[in-house]
Amino acid sequence: MKHLYIALTVMSIFVLIIIGAYVATFGFTLPAENSHWGTFGDYIGGLVNPLIAFMVFIFVAKTYSLQRDEVSELRHLILKQNFEAYFFMELESYSKYVSLVEYSACLGTEAFTKLSEEVSTFSTYKNIFDSTPSFRQTVKWVKHLLLLINSNNTLTHEDKLNYVNAIGIRSTEEIFTLLSWHAFVIDSELKGLMTGFELFTQANKEQFEIIINHNKASRQRKSCDE
Repeated sequence: MKHLYIALTVMSIFVLIIIGAYVATFGFTLPAENSHWGTFGDYIGGLVNPLIAFMVFIFVAKTYSLQRDEVSELRHLILKQNFEAYFFMELESYSKYVSLVEYSACLGTEAFTKLSEEVSTFSTYKNIFDSTPSFRQTVKWVKHLLLLINSNNTLTHEDKLNYVNAIGIRSTEEIFTLLSWHAFVIDSELKGLMTGFELFTQANKEQFEIIINHNKASRQRKSCDE
């Protein structure tokens, strides 16, 4: 509406300038003959009609642009709503799965606490990972959720962090500690995701220090072997 007012104002000023130029040239006396009125009409129409056509073009182009933006915003909103519905459905499934994980006569979060207590080196982690199918599935669930978030180009970085926080609410420090072991021992892609979303900060600090030290020692051994 604002642009319409501006266009009408510009056109009104232009018409006044045209009339003013005519009056300044030929005087303000009203013509008595019809032919003079026809000439005056041709003069006004010849100058004003192109302006009107241009204004109409600008108005139509602006309307199309606004409609296109509205359609784009609506499409973005629908995609975001569809993603959100699917993500939280998957997150709920992950949460239920975590509560059913068993290890050494422990269930749910207690199982992950027990798992975390038994891991002290890269080799012990790998042994537990290989021998505990339910834990392997938990790692797959978390990675699946992180990939869902990371691959969605319709989300802003802040949106992605909010979804990641939703995973954090349904997880525990022990789960993130075990995921940190997994990221450094086995899965570099998971390591990249956890680094990007700053998830290593959710792990137990003392355990994470052990992971970092083991990683440094492992890299030094490889360097010496080469």
